[in-house]
Amino acid sequence: MVTSSLQSLGYLPVSTATLCAATVLNFDLYIQQPGRQLAELYRERNYPLRDEDMVRLRNNGIDHLYIRLEESEYYHTIKPICVSIFFVKRRSHHRCGCGH
Repeated sequence: MVTSSLQSLGYLPVSTATLCAATVLNFDLYIQQPGRQLAELYRERNYPLRDEDMVRLRNNGIDHLYIRLEESEYYHTIKPICVSIFFVKRRSHHRCGCGH
């Protein structure tokens, strides 16, 4: 399993639903391209994700990225904030009368 081999190399999978746009991250994000066994740098630390990035990931069927295991403490500090923002945005979107 590819995920297991990345984990054995010190990468931790993180759901894209736990990341939020416009957040400056204190860790690098990595992506595993189809057919590749290694992860590649997707977003360097201190460079914020944009809404367009999140849409592109979703449109490409990517539901998780990776971080280095030694940087997981930084991820765990932003995760509750981003998950809360995600659910607030989702609720707001469904109140707009769009039929979803």
